[in-house]
Amino acid sequence: MKIQEVKRILTRWQPSSFSLYREVFTQYGGSINMHPDIVDYFMKRYNWHFKFFHYK
Repeated sequence: MKIQEVKRILTRWQPSSFSLYREVFTQYGGSINMHPDIVDYFMKRYNWHFKFFHYK
């Protein structure tokens, strides 16, 4: 098991989706460099893959 998985289990963060990320960013705001439109651009333009997590 990777250390990232252990940290995720201990902190109870759950795998999430980009659509939930966009919704939460719209509701609560965040850093301009992580704006959903910018993240979407890099995911499409450079075929980058991001992992999204949320806390329950």
